[in-house]
Parts: sequence; structure tokens; C-alpha cells
Amino acid sequence: MQNRASSVQKGRVISRRLFILAATKLVLFAGITFRLYSLQISDREKYEILSDKNRIREWKTPPQRGLITDFYNKILADNDRVFQVHLSLDEIRDFDKTIFRLRNIINLSNNEIRKIYKIKEKLKPWDTLVVSDNIDWSEFSKLNLYLHELEGVKPVVSSSRYYPYGGNLVHVVGYVGQASIKDIERMEAIRENLVPGLKVGKSGIEYSNEKLLIGKYGIKRYEVNSSGKRISQLEHIKESKGIEIKTTIDLEVQKFAQKLLKDQAGSICAMDIYTGEMIAMASSPTYDPNKF
Repeated sequence: MQNRASSVQKGRVISRRLFILAATKLVLFAGITFRLYSLQISDREKYEILSDKNRIREWKTPPQRGLITDFYNKILADNDRVFQVHLSLDEIRDFDKTIFRLRNIINLSNNEIRKIYKIKEKLKPWDTLVVSDNIDWSEFSKLNLYLHELEGVKPVVSSSRYYPYGGNLVHVVGYVGQASIKDIERMEAIRENLVPGLKVGKSGIEYSNEKLLIGKYGIKRYEVNSSGKRISQLEHIKESKGIEIKTTIDLEVQKFAQKLLKDQAGSICAMDIYTGEMIAMASSPTYDPNKF
């Protein structure tokens, strides 16, 4: 009788253990199934985005400013193509190493390196640092060749403002410079187009007509390999050019008035007495806006 009771007890223990084991397997299977569903169905878009971030790199290019012309359509403020080097600080693990390698590729001087470190101190960890805003084509080509070895380095084809008549019209046309906090706060158009290397009007027509001149930034998307080297360009949304502004200034009269003021301090204004339009506005001393 005792043996029979013992056998029944053992059978119950075994059955209970089998039940617990089966339940555990069922819970584990349900957990795995739920996780697979979560990865492949619920969170599919999230992981697609993460995958694309590893595979696709996006570069924003500064907008092209609108031209400024005189009454006879002679260009007073133009755009030149320039080659720049940008650093995405949040993508760089060893900044010193990156700068050391970059120095040998684009021939950075000691003064330029000191300037880079000073600028970096003022930036946030996720900001972009413009290392050079105008390198030559040979340096730009060499940089692209070694790009897969450089963390966070972005070669950018951009545009730079050029004033063909220099100091002759600077008091009328004005000049551009790096966007400051004050510039960003004063105008929504600047905030919307705030990309590394953006330059905005600081004085004259460049400043007063910023909203019309600024244009719209462009986007370049590239497919990259595991080393970060570009494989192919996937998309290029070209930057939009700002609106052209035609002034009432007569370039030849302006240059003549500026010539009369050479080596003197003073100003000359010439106005059309019938329409009130300004034909010339010369002032001395003057300066070359291309140096800004």
C-alpha cells in the first residue's frame, strides 16, 4: 500500500515538473514570438531609419544668394564656387587625431590649427566646424580620396560672395559674413537656412534685403560603406538661388565719383531730379568687402 502511495506521489511530482517545464517553454516561445513581431512589424520603421543612418549620409549645402546689379544690369555682387572642409563634431571620437591627419592632407598651418581649436571651444558637441572655407581643387580631390579614413570630415562644394568692383560700391552694396546669434534671432529666413558656412548680409543692400537675397539651402544624400566612404549619390536637391535685386546705381558714375574722392575724406551723392532715384553714392575712406 505504501509503495503504491509512493508511486502515485512520484507520478504527481513528475507531472507537475513536466507541466512547469512545458509552461516555461510556452512563455519563452511567446516572448520570442512577441520580440520577433516587435522587431519586424511594430518597430520596422524605427530600425529602417537606423539602418539608413548607417548607410546614408546627408550634406546640407548653403543657398546661393541673389545677384545685385546696377541700372544697366552690370553685376555688383556675384557668387563664386568654393571648396570647403567641414567637421561634424558629434561624429569624431578623437579630434586631435583627425586634425593631425587633416593637416597633412590640406596643408593646415599652425596658426590655422590654433584658430580651429579656439572655434571648437565655442561650439556645442553636435555643431559643425568649418575648418577651411576655400581650399584649392587639388586639396579638395586629395581629401575625397582619403575621406574613408577621416571621421566626421565633410568636403563641401559651396558658394562665396564676390564683389567685382571692391571698395567702389561697398557703402551701397555692403558685404556678407558668418551668421551671428543676433542675425539668427532677427530673421526667420536665416534660421530656416542655417547650415554650416552660411553667410548673411552685414551692411548695405546685403543686410536690408536679406530675406530676398538669401535663397534656400540644398541637400546631397550619399550611400556610404561601413568605412564611411561614398559609394554613390542617391539624391541631390539643388539649393535655390535668391531673388536678383536691380538698383538704380549707374556703375560708371559711381566709379567716377569714387575716383574724385581718392585720398580724401568725404562723400558724393548723385540723384535723378525727376524720379528721386539715386544714381551714385560714393564715400571715402573705403575698404574691400572681398576680405570679409
